[in-house]
Amino acid sequence: MARYGGFRAWFESLRHHLRLLGVSSIVWIVLIAGASALVMTGWEEAYPTQLEREALATQVEGNPAFEALFGRARGIDQAGGFALWRVGGVTTVLAAVWAMLAATRITRGEEDEGHAELLLAGAVRRTGLLSAAAVALAIAVAALWAATFGSLSAIEALSAEDAAIVAGANAACAAVFGALGLALAQVAPSRTHAVAAGAAVIVLALLVRVASGVEALEALEWTTPFGWVNLPAAEDGGWRLSVFWLFAPPAAALAAAAFAMRSRRELGGSVLRAGDEERAGVPMRSLPALAAREVTPGLLGWGIGAAAFTLLIGLLTGEVVRFVEASPGFVRLMEEVGFAGLDRPEGFVGLAMTFAVLIVALFAVTTVAGIRDDEASGRLEPILARPVSRWRWLAVRAAALNLLPIALLFFGIGLLAFAAVPRLTGMVAFGAVLVTFVFEFVGAFVDLPDVLLEAAPFHHFEPVPAADAAVGPALVMLAIGAAATLLAFPLFRGRDVEEA
Repeated sequence: MARYGGFRAWFESLRHHLRLLGVSSIVWIVLIAGASALVMTGWEEAYPTQLEREALATQVEGNPAFEALFGRARGIDQAGGFALWRVGGVTTVLAAVWAMLAATRITRGEEDEGHAELLLAGAVRRTGLLSAAAVALAIAVAALWAATFGSLSAIEALSAEDAAIVAGANAACAAVFGALGLALAQVAPSRTHAVAAGAAVIVLALLVRVASGVEALEALEWTTPFGWVNLPAAEDGGWRLSVFWLFAPPAAALAAAAFAMRSRRELGGSVLRAGDEERAGVPMRSLPALAAREVTPGLLGWGIGAAAFTLLIGLLTGEVVRFVEASPGFVRLMEEVGFAGLDRPEGFVGLAMTFAVLIVALFAVTTVAGIRDDEASGRLEPILARPVSRWRWLAVRAAALNLLPIALLFFGIGLLAFAAVPRLTGMVAFGAVLVTFVFEFVGAFVDLPDVLLEAAPFHHFEPVPAADAAVGPALVMLAIGAAATLLAFPLFRGRDVEEA
């Protein structure tokens, strides 16, 4: 009977974790699956004949610029090969980010908010609680595969096997980085630190794939999950399914490490312990020092990643210029899909910077998520119990960012969500960035109305230095971001502190 009761308690814990994944994971999954289908629909319309698709493959395969940004291109004259390269090169990154965030949310996030303590008061043990979270995450990853498979199956040019393999790339990356999130939840002293570390690992893994675009470093493709995504496609248009086994060892090792660490640490503890003041729940001597401590882990992770990305782009520029000089047809092809100026070095740098600005925007909303964690975990209450006004606390946290236009825009949106609907802070902040970025990403392949494209913030990010900065849209983004930030202050001041 006790065993039955224990299983029943574990099953209720599983249901609890599935509810936690709920709406936000559905939004992510629909976004990833929908982006995949839209890109392939645009590819069918842009290249309706096999002759045109072979011409595209001739121009793209071996191009260091696009192989650095999207991974090595193989067999892209076939629908399956193109889908794996163009779709997998972007949506697998989104899948990795989602899985890492979800894993830390249902593990370390639950501990920070005090919910795990209530669950452990029942018949579920520490490793049982983690296993319920892991199973819930596995179910969500399976749902991601099913949704992507379903959306791609509707594309006439793709066979069921093609759709299954491309969907498998998304799911495989999600599994690896979801397991990473489970492990970091045991290592880090809070979810904020776990997310910062996970973001740094994702950026590093992406940078290794970018570096593999350099001919002398192409072997690096075998060292990162984002490189493995392109390996199943064979040069002749067939599939090498055995490559998918590369994803299994790191996912299994990270999950095993998470369980080993969870069985040895106390609730709320971590392998890497925070400073004495943080463990005691006492704020530091000044608000700027506290804000700096909270922002520094993410700033280091995202900053180092952004710097390394720009360095790699600089190293690749010479190869890109030599390739473009020998391939004038490629320049015309890219102009047709919205990438102009690639016949000049600054054109490629400008194109690459569209990915760098995504890093900046994600850092901004990660900082907002950290502000929400302060409240949800109870760390905010002892601060506000002292002679510290809400206006001053929120102002110091907001000023911790370098307020670039697009960063301020999304930071303001996230801060407004935190002040108005704190439970939805992460969903609104990350959703705003990723939805608008994917919208711009598919816009080059789908003939969307100009009025819709003009509404997307990333559409107004000009590829400087190939083009002049869009001063007008930048000022509008600054104004909207500043207005949203200022509106957050009275809303935050007027509501109760909400921990869960």
